[in-house]
Amino acid sequence: MKYNKNNHFIMLLSMLLLLLAFSVACGGGDNEENGEDGDTDGNEAVDGDSEGSDSDTEMSDSEAEPQVASKFYMGYSDVNINPPLGTPIGGYGVLKVRWVEGVHDDLMAQVAFFKNDVDQAYIIVSIDNVGYFYDFGDCGPGVKALRETIAEKLADKISIVPQAVTIASSHSHYTTDLTGFWQETESCPDKDLLEFHVEAISDAVLEAYNSMQEIKLFFGETEMEAGYAARDALDPKDPESPPCCNNELDQEISIIQAQDLEGTPLLTIANYSKHPCHSPWETKLVSADYIYGYREEMQKKTGAPAMFMQGFEAAVHDGPKTRELGEADNFDTAYAFGVVFADTVEAGFASLTETTTYDIMHKWATFESQVGKESAMVTSLKFFDLPKRSMHIITGEDGEDIYVINEMEVSWHRLGDAEFALYPGEATPRASLFYRSKMVSPYKFLVCLANDSVGYLLEQEDFDNDPTGRLVDYELTMGIGYAGGPDAKAAMDSINWYDGAWQEEAEAE
Repeated sequence: MKYNKNNHFIMLLSMLLLLLAFSVACGGGDNEENGEDGDTDGNEAVDGDSEGSDSDTEMSDSEAEPQVASKFYMGYSDVNINPPLGTPIGGYGVLKVRWVEGVHDDLMAQVAFFKNDVDQAYIIVSIDNVGYFYDFGDCGPGVKALRETIAEKLADKISIVPQAVTIASSHSHYTTDLTGFWQETESCPDKDLLEFHVEAISDAVLEAYNSMQEIKLFFGETEMEAGYAARDALDPKDPESPPCCNNELDQEISIIQAQDLEGTPLLTIANYSKHPCHSPWETKLVSADYIYGYREEMQKKTGAPAMFMQGFEAAVHDGPKTRELGEADNFDTAYAFGVVFADTVEAGFASLTETTTYDIMHKWATFESQVGKESAMVTSLKFFDLPKRSMHIITGEDGEDIYVINEMEVSWHRLGDAEFALYPGEATPRASLFYRSKMVSPYKFLVCLANDSVGYLLEQEDFDNDPTGRLVDYELTMGIGYAGGPDAKAAMDSINWYDGAWQEEAEAE
């Protein structure tokens, strides 16, 4: 969210609600795939191969040789998810709900369904949304139900676990509230709307599967020109105000492009770290912000759809070069940056390299974290009964409620020559650079707001690297608190994928 110093108290409360809304992260569940069970301590690391195969040769168990993947297939689909008029918009304000009055550009859920010839699969769903809770409890279905529904609908076609599905929110601040944070106090999100998302997106995944074709899969990388992004300043209205965190950024753009066997592009996916909040903050029109411009321009350049995956973008907003594109809080400026982004991705096509490996793997861990009293979420829960996220509530020795967010998930994935690290909230570029350093594959994807949106996940190193104190004053209060980042990092540590550790498991199969 944007920081508004003049309305700090209001924003603090709103982000508190947002953080709470974001607090239920994706759960790992009991995974049994290819005969492997999750760890008994709840931190599960599982290889994501599916049980089926395309082998035409029947052998006895003693004669069977390990199957080696040698081809990729992909199916794509999308679905319009514009909300009804009168639906709350997520992104700004506290107790000042913006109700949808129209559509500036269509909100989309886009599906890329990747599969190899031994039926290992990875499904990426990119959704135009500020965030999407893992579970809303009695209020209705969230990401957990969506992923389970997807697995069930595919059951007679291919065996996958829900954790082989990534639901990646773009974090546009002009989209449907799927966190229950920007609702009226003590109210749930519209249950029919939540159920619509589950049904529409799971049907789109099925459509993507049915459109599957053999592809050539390419990866590439490029870097955004300096100046288009910057860390939030201590005083956003003072151009001389120092940025937090010594302006540490991760400017990498990681690219996936699927082509048909004749070399015609079918889909381009870009992963980058920057808030999509260039449009008018007070607007009541839904919009994907700069991602809309990126998709439109890439469609013109390639003749094929384009998708976006948000990176580790805590406190990353506009830089001075973005402001040269047009006035702040303006739809035209948002589109103009989308053009810059599309041009930069296109420049990265020069680095596109066809994958040399065809395996797909998934490893994940679930964790829980106690919401600290320094988090605005505590106040929001106590006084406004928002957001409606599934969590444990325990009465402490002092009689005060203790809120524990359960079933949050971090994960690691491999798709051919690329690795992916996923977080359920907004982590910092410092964390992004750390996980990037742990990947041994040539192409690296860092994805935040994946399968959940629990607010900011910060670690002590982030505070140590912020002489302005901005992170403590604002971002810390908009997340779980001091424990959130360390708990997420400990869960990621437990999966055993750093520095190529996963290779032994791949070879064992």
